[in-house]
Amino acid sequence: MKKVILTGATLLAFVATSFAQNTATLNQNGNYQTGVQQQTGSNQTSVITQTKGTGVNTGNWAETYQTSNVANTATVNQKDGSQGNRAGIAQNGGTSNATINQNGGSLGTSGAATAAQVANANFPAGDGNLAGVAQTGTGNTGVVIDQNNKSLRNSSEIWQNGNNNVNTTTSQSGNSTGNFAEVLQGYSSRTVAGPVSTGSKATVEQNGGDAGHSSDHNQSRVMQSGVGQQAKTQQNASTAAWSQYNQTQVTQQGSGQKATTEQNAGSITTSNSNQATVDQRDADNTATVQQNAQSGENQATVSQRGSLATMGNVATVQ
Repeated sequence: MKKVILTGATLLAFVATSFAQNTATLNQNGNYQTGVQQQTGSNQTSVITQTKGTGVNTGNWAETYQTSNVANTATVNQKDGSQGNRAGIAQNGGTSNATINQNGGSLGTSGAATAAQVANANFPAGDGNLAGVAQTGTGNTGVVIDQNNKSLRNSSEIWQNGNNNVNTTTSQSGNSTGNFAEVLQGYSSRTVAGPVSTGSKATVEQNGGDAGHSSDHNQSRVMQSGVGQQAKTQQNASTAAWSQYNQTQVTQQGSGQKATTEQNAGSITTSNSNQATVDQRDADNTATVQQNAQSGENQATVSQRGSLATMGNVATVQ
């Protein structure tokens, strides 16, 4: 999996530095644009907009880096026919908000560029959009990655270390096919837990969307380490469409965790050949897996370990 968040050294090549209560706005029109902003202090606002107006919006790179104590906001807009774009936001501190918009909008598909589109000098954006957010600190008010509207072969990743980060959402819905989404809360790497996070929530949406739209060949992964966290993954089809060949994995280390996985089809179609895995490693955890509507050849695996005698785990597969 390609790493979306860039290093501070890379960011310093294009620096826009701000201090307390400043707003930095950058608007770029056209394809193959580069925009990077860096801010230090509290109550900062950064907005980067890279759009084309008409036609496909292709091959742009945007990065925001904010270091502070509290309350920063960063937004990257690469929306409306977004294909082959790359965006990253890194925030240190707490009570911050990050939003990346790479949706198809009125111009159609999000992702799936038909030709190689170079988003920066070192990393090609490849086939689809790439988005990443990294946050440290407590009480961040929201992370949203929007790769909706005919979402095709997009990738996203969110990393959070801190407590009570409760509004974390990746959405790759709208005839969703071949997307990858990953959320890690309380991990220093994909294989090393810590520092642990308490009371955080993560949602991944890879749904069909409007009537007749399927969810197929998507992958999602949520990893949480700490206490009292919640994870929800959705790979549902709409009415008269299928949920098929999707894979989702939720790993939770700690007690009081809750995991919900949905791979449901429309009322008159099938949920088939989906795979759902939930791994919970401690006590007082709850897991729910749904693979409803004429379910066939689906696989659901729930593993719950480390339960104490007075703090049992609960698992439900539907």
